[in-house]
Amino acid sequence: MSKKAPSVLQLGNFKKKEEEAPAFYLKTFREHKKEHPFVMDAHAHDFYLISFFTKGSGSHTIDFTTYPVTKGSIFFMSPGEMHAWELSDDTEGYVIFFSASFYRMDARAAQLQQFPFFRADGRLSSGSLNTVQQKEIGRFIGLMEAENQAHSAYRAGILRSILDALLYKLSSFLEKDKGRRPQASLVPQLEALIETHYKEHRPAAFYAAALHISTQQMNAHAKNYLNKTVAELLQERLIAEAKRLLVYSGLTVSEIAYELNFNDSSYFNRFFRRAEKLTPEQFRKRFI
Repeated sequence: MSKKAPSVLQLGNFKKKEEEAPAFYLKTFREHKKEHPFVMDAHAHDFYLISFFTKGSGSHTIDFTTYPVTKGSIFFMSPGEMHAWELSDDTEGYVIFFSASFYRMDARAAQLQQFPFFRADGRLSSGSLNTVQQKEIGRFIGLMEAENQAHSAYRAGILRSILDALLYKLSSFLEKDKGRRPQASLVPQLEALIETHYKEHRPAAFYAAALHISTQQMNAHAKNYLNKTVAELLQERLIAEAKRLLVYSGLTVSEIAYELNFNDSSYFNRFFRRAEKLTPEQFRKRFI
């Protein structure tokens, strides 16, 4: 086991030496694995990811849930989620990476979190496409492949448009709750703030001030759209990061407490046990 925290890959890890870091990345899975073999080790990303499999078998673990991989399997990941593959040698498909800034260049800021794959509450991490759906999604990917190799002045805008259409099409295929209420724009702003500051800032008042509303208003909004308070969202994010470090790194419990900005490991132990009904060491032993 590594004696450091698990790696967090950036889009710059997938550029050629003479290129700038891409904001959008599309490869066949075979090409992706061959050019970047390090992706087969457990890691997280600071970008969004879609992986679509057209052949092969195996498993895909996202954080602490393992999903089967078969023909037609599709997976979605948001920044910060840890994952690892166990796949047969004949596995084929596609991987698509994109940054939030790339997508939002031509879209409303809230829109990305409205898709069922990237919202905080009830996120859809995986799905299975039937034969007809696979062909339709394949056509979208083919359009993106062709445009990604082009060098027109409108390449980025065209890719964003196809990506947006792809996400809507996948939502129509996979979303179970058709009547689900879309999130208001405050929710993704709150999620982004928590993702950036959850280690350093625990009081809800910090996030309310950043959003220019009262703590009461912010909690009411979070409760209405996510059925959780801001304190609960912060606790969930801290616990998720603690689990990742416990399972995917060799850091001691004290080092993890320090990494997550707890005053002492005893307080961290109590915090973790209250949420998980296990001590950090017990949790680590269960998964390793």
